[in-house]
Amino acid sequence: MAKLFAASLINLHICVVGKTGIGKTSCAREFSRMRAKVSHLYKDFYMHSFHSNTKPNHFYGNITMKKKK
Repeated sequence: MAKLFAASLINLHICVVGKTGIGKTSCAREFSRMRAKVSHLYKDFYMHSFHSNTKPNHFYGNITMKKKK
């Protein structure tokens, strides 16, 4: 939690990696709730799940433009 807090103070993005069931998701959710209580700037949080099939467009999206006839 201390490392998460320190990283958040300098607006550093975090990627938590580890085996299933060690508490990564629970820690991230609780940290976000605590952060929202402390600061009015942090109301919402977004969680992304990474797995072997994760691609960049899952986060950024894509646009397809079609030419009108």
